[in-house]
Amino acid sequence: MRVSPCAWFGRSLDEVKGLSRKVTGVTHNHLEGLKEVEVTVVATSLI
Repeated sequence: MRVSPCAWFGRSLDEVKGLSRKVTGVTHNHLEGLKEVEVTVVATSLI
């Protein structure tokens, strides 16, 4: 996914979430899609 790098560029979970919304919001405008991306990025950043 193109959102994966957000997990490493953000310095906090809030920043990671914000970056993921900015990247994904361009092509996905449904709230459920944005939530799923946020979960993926947060989980990736915790690894």
